[in-house]
Amino acid sequence: MVEPMKRIPEDTRKKLGLIGALCSFRVAKKIIGMFGWTIDQMTIWRAVQETAKKITFNLDPHELAHGEADGTGIPIQGIKKQGKELKVFVQRKARLAA
Repeated sequence: MVEPMKRIPEDTRKKLGLIGALCSFRVAKKIIGMFGWTIDQMTIWRAVQETAKKITFNLDPHELAHGEADGTGIPIQGIKKQGKELKVFVQRKARLAA
C-alpha cells in the first residue's frame, strides 16, 4: 500500500503544510475544499509536520534586528514540552522603517 503523502506532489505538500500551519484544520479543510480537493485532516496534519521539519529561521543581517513572532498552536510532533509549537516570524525591513 502506498502512503497517502507519497502520492501528493512535493509542491502541493508544501502548500498544504502552509495552509494547515496558518489556520485551524477545520478552516484549512474548507480552504482546500474550495479548490475541489477532498483531503482529510490527517493528511493536512502530516503535511504540516513534514513542512515543520524543513523550516529554519534565520535573520537577515542587512535588515532590522526587530520582528514579530506568533505561535500557531500546532505542537511539533515528538516534543512534549509545553510551548513547543510551530512559529511564524516576520523580520522588519530597514527600508520600510523610515
